[in-house]
Amino acid sequence: MTTFRVTAVPLLSTALTLASCGGDSSGAADARNPNSPDAAPPSCEERMPLTIGHCIEADTGNPCVSAESEMQLFRSIEEQSVVYPIIGLQGSPMFVMAVQAQGIAPGNDLDAPEVEVRIYDGEQDVGGYEARPLVFESETTAGLMTAPRLFVVSFFADQLEGKELDVIGQVEDRNGQTWCSKGSFSVGALIDAPPTPL
Repeated sequence: MTTFRVTAVPLLSTALTLASCGGDSSGAADARNPNSPDAAPPSCEERMPLTIGHCIEADTGNPCVSAESEMQLFRSIEEQSVVYPIIGLQGSPMFVMAVQAQGIAPGNDLDAPEVEVRIYDGEQDVGGYEARPLVFESETTAGLMTAPRLFVVSFFADQLEGKELDVIGQVEDRNGQTWCSKGSFSVGALIDAPPTPL
């Protein structure tokens, strides 16, 4: 479990293309159509390993929503395999995921790493996120970078409770380095919390 200190995590609406992974450029925080089967998740071979997890507020243990919560924890889906969807900032169900890897070049508002997270129920795409969030270095491990609070919109997350879902995360930084990983998690009960402004 990694602790990182966050004072603000702007999520840009910059479109991106992950050509090596067969992604599109439909834009940030892209929600896929859960009623249409999509292609199987792409391969992660020959890319550096990425740890997929979710973001937990240190003071409450709830999924991270607001940048006002200064201390946030990264928990991998291996450490805590149940992920609880929330009602997000615009009233849509979503999973607050996070990714972590060694050596990601943090960049800035214009060249922050490209991050994509996709969630699958079998071969059906049920959630997606694409954006350039800022990443933060671990307070305890040099070079260990975390992109927290990745709001993966999943419109029917309230109908997925108890299911085992597959997830794939991909990162490309400004230096052209790429990371990728696949995993799975169980869906917990929807947390019907009111939206919190950024």
